[in-house]
Amino acid sequence: MAKIEYQAGDFGRELDRLMSRENIRRIVEAGSAAAVQLEKERTIAAGHVTPGGGSLLRGISAGPLHEDLNRAWQYVYPSGEGDHGQDLTVVAFVINYGRGGKRTKKTGDKFITGNKKQMEDVVHAAMAAEAERIKNEIMR
Repeated sequence: MAKIEYQAGDFGRELDRLMSRENIRRIVEAGSAAAVQLEKERTIAAGHVTPGGGSLLRGISAGPLHEDLNRAWQYVYPSGEGDHGQDLTVVAFVINYGRGGKRTKKTGDKFITGNKKQMEDVVHAAMAAEAERIKNEIMR
């Protein structure tokens, strides 16, 4: 029979450093950056970029970092004002869901909320890569 015991020491301090607020922020921001890139690619692929403007594309960004006990998150969405003063969050919502839930040629195509699995995979991979970088920095 083996006795497995944890004794606080160097490893405990390294683990605490890994889960520090700063490192959690880095991991979340890495995932957000990947989500921004994917949303921009989806916006272009769906044809929601005007030839002269592209304010919807430029408006896609990560919102403020929110923190709670041992967790943090950011929302990624188009924000700001468009070329004609319209709220880009509203514009993206209408394009994504359609006006009144009705789909047209230009609206209701779920370009933001579609293919959730793809978004989860991209974000998870980016967050895992950043966590690995942090781990390697700490364990050196």
